[in-house]
Amino acid sequence: MCLITAHAHLIKENEKLSARVAELEGNLPEPPSGGGKITSAEIHNLLRSCGIIISGSTSDRETLLLRRQDAQRFLDWYRDTHPYTADKYDCDKYAWCMRAAAIKWTHGEYLWGYIDGEGLGEINYAFPSHGWNFVIFDDLSVWFCDELALAAPEDEFYEAYKIKCYSAKA
Repeated sequence: MCLITAHAHLIKENEKLSARVAELEGNLPEPPSGGGKITSAEIHNLLRSCGIIISGSTSDRETLLLRRQDAQRFLDWYRDTHPYTADKYDCDKYAWCMRAAAIKWTHGEYLWGYIDGEGLGEINYAFPSHGWNFVIFDDLSVWFCDELALAAPEDEFYEAYKIKCYSAKA
């Protein structure tokens, strides 16, 4: 294959990928409408009460807080259709993918965090090492969400409870 033909093929593939990205971005739910701000120090203090210790800094001095209805709209829209595969595409990948989609949806302006930890005996939520997500709403309450339904009901927010945290990112 000559260089010109190869180059034309790459351009065509790039156009297909660009069209797919635009399609996916066009399908994102309406962006959140805001609900207040929280400082990095306030995030650390609030999460500490649940046993969540942020790994490193939150990187932003101030972060916007989601209104519950906006976050629920995102959660209702979001679905990861990859099959669960232990030690390959498992809980941490599900949680990181949801967090990445939330960051894209909010343009990185709102808080949607990640936790690696374990449940400490909450009747419905005692579990060994697991990865899932958390959100701080505009009323400064902390909620868990977990597409794999181990730390919270599937596709719902569940009020945060005391956990043992191995690492977390806000």
